[in-house]
Amino acid sequence: MLPEKKLEVLTIVVSGNLRLLISVVYRHPKASSTNMDTLSELLSTMTTTGHRLFLLGDLHCDVLTATQGVETTRLLSTLNQLHLSQLIQHPTRTTSISSIGIDLVITNASRNVSSCGVINYGASDHDIIFVIIKTRLPQQPRQTIKIRSMKKMSSEDFIIDLSIQD
Repeated sequence: MLPEKKLEVLTIVVSGNLRLLISVVYRHPKASSTNMDTLSELLSTMTTTGHRLFLLGDLHCDVLTATQGVETTRLLSTLNQLHLSQLIQHPTRTTSISSIGIDLVITNASRNVSSCGVINYGASDHDIIFVIIKTRLPQQPRQTIKIRSMKKMSSEDFIIDLSIQD
């Protein structure tokens, strides 16, 4: 019996001020349609956490082709319903006969992206996708430091001032 073609997901949760969900996903090219249901449920759950979501991976849905398949149409419909954006706009898998965009970056925080794209890797038929996220570190409270110049200090006057004090 062959193993079931499943959806593989790894997620990192970053708490604190950043509040990020970063997930990498692989969907087998021969995965059943229930995997697309699972992905839709996963995305729906992730969008309710209040975190900024960045999901990257090979979903085997060509979002760049004009004539999209059923799975791609379902994915794009889910993204639209959940107000999610797909950021990669260039082919990510190139062969001698085709050039398709199946490696995606999906987010609910596109305004927090400073850059994203595709890097030609050469050792694989898939190129590398990346996203650079804008983050702001929390500002430390300001401290006022008072200093006094000791250049014109008189040791004798200082000793007299100390002796006068109780």
